[in-house]
Parts: sequence; C-alpha cells; structure tokens
Amino acid sequence: MKEYLSKLFGSLLPVSDSNYKFLQIYFMGNSTKEIDMRCANNNLVKRYIVEQLQTLFHEHNQLIYIV
Repeated sequence: MKEYLSKLFGSLLPVSDSNYKFLQIYFMGNSTKEIDMRCANNNLVKRYIVEQLQTLFHEHNQLIYIV
C-alpha cells in the first residue's frame, strides 16, 4: 500500500532544480511563498481567498507538520 501511495502522489519534496507543485507546496515552510506559488499556478484565483484557505488548512490539517 505504501508503494502505491507514493506512486500516486509522487514525492513530498521536489527533485533538485524543480519548483514545488501540488501537494509539495504544503511543505515549503514559508506561508508567503506558498501563497505566491499557488497564485502563480492559477492566475484566476484571488490572493486573499488563497490566503484564507491556506490559513484554514494549516490550522486544521495536522498532517502537514509530519515532515
């Protein structure tokens, strides 16, 4: 099961010289950079909404503190 999940989700951290993507953004360790990266990936989102959602996820998702 563990091997299957790693293939499904990919690496938690990007390979060298690569940008953080998708789930990896949670593990950047800098909220401002995380918001910047999320907004850069989709220019249709409103920054203040991304910031509010990210704050909510960081407060209630304890899994992001495992790594």
